[in-house]
Amino acid sequence: MTGDHSHVARFTSLRRLGAACATTAAIATVAVACGADSSNSEPTTAPLSEAAQRGQSIMSTNGCAACHGADWNGGAGPALTGLYNTERTLDDGTVVLADDEYLMTAIAEPTAQVVEGYTLRMPENSLDDAEIADVIEFIKAVGPTDGGSGE
Repeated sequence: MTGDHSHVARFTSLRRLGAACATTAAIATVAVACGADSSNSEPTTAPLSEAAQRGQSIMSTNGCAACHGADWNGGAGPALTGLYNTERTLDDGTVVLADDEYLMTAIAEPTAQVVEGYTLRMPENSLDDAEIADVIEFIKAVGPTDGGSGE
């Protein structure tokens, strides 16, 4: 009888190990498919200011590339390249200028002003005002413009 229990215990352990491995592989696959690793993204060739470098690091470590694209040209979320100082149409039809004030609100309160055409909502985050300011400096660095539609 002891041998039968040992066999069942070994089988159960192997099933659990297999399930754990499958789960880990699935999570890793999703993370890679979503672009969670954006450490190789260098969207601009110009040297970044210290604030923009911090902003890029914050965005990389928070998985922002998963939606905004590894090259920041968009995907499930809006493009960040060329975004700064352009007009954006929100899902309620309002047109706003993507300036510092808009970006601060968009990052701090992601559901407050949603860009038209995007059904996936940006998740809440725990960034403080200084970190958001650094992210804004990075967004400025990846495509400041002199205004215009940008849509």
